[in-house]
Amino acid sequence: MSRIVSTSRCPKGRLLYYFPRSSPPERTSGGVGGGGDGGRHEVEGVAGAVTSGGGGGGGGGDDDVSGSGGDDDRAFSDWCGWHNDHSALTGLVPAMFLDSEGREVANEDPRCGLYIRSRRKGELVKATLPPGEASSSCLLFQIGETTQVLSGGALQATPHAVRSTSHEGVSREAFAVFMQPEWGESMDVPRGTEFESVRSLHSKSLLPRAAAPITDRLRPGMDFGEFTEATFAAYY
Repeated sequence: MSRIVSTSRCPKGRLLYYFPRSSPPERTSGGVGGGGDGGRHEVEGVAGAVTSGGGGGGGGGDDDVSGSGGDDDRAFSDWCGWHNDHSALTGLVPAMFLDSEGREVANEDPRCGLYIRSRRKGELVKATLPPGEASSSCLLFQIGETTQVLSGGALQATPHAVRSTSHEGVSREAFAVFMQPEWGESMDVPRGTEFESVRSLHSKSLLPRAAAPITDRLRPGMDFGEFTEATFAAYY
């Protein structure tokens, strides 16, 4: 990972814009509807499903923020669908929220924001920052699938999604840097490691249903460019 981050000439910086909703998302005890016209603008370089109309119905209600897998995962993906980044490492700055006049506002919906799935127990976790001004100087990092492969599965990619706000007219702005190898980088596992270990059912079992598992996209002998093309084909 350190070599890729320090020497690769192919990192991608992306400004991410999450459209405001024209109406609050429907969140009832029966699930989360996909109402409204909010969604994340399509961004090249993100190995994730673009959501333009929400996540559809789900099994979890507003208070269901635990457990692993299942339809309730869609309750947390109405701004950005569940996915793993296929790069090596993703760096994120704290998100900003703007009202319809373009003024920065506080995120007043405690359920809105970035969620991840723990790869050890499959727990749903909301990514949080220190309170107050300290949060503005923080950076967040997520491990991507390239690191999962090149580490022989010792490090696992982080499934994540973004849940929208319940407030109308509020957009979310974020900036992400996808640190990835050059396209000719071999996607081989370390010597002494079985290739199937990084495509194991264990890594697939904790992945939300909406995310394309690496087992469907990674083949022996691939380079990063081929893996990228397979990833885009799976999602788009």
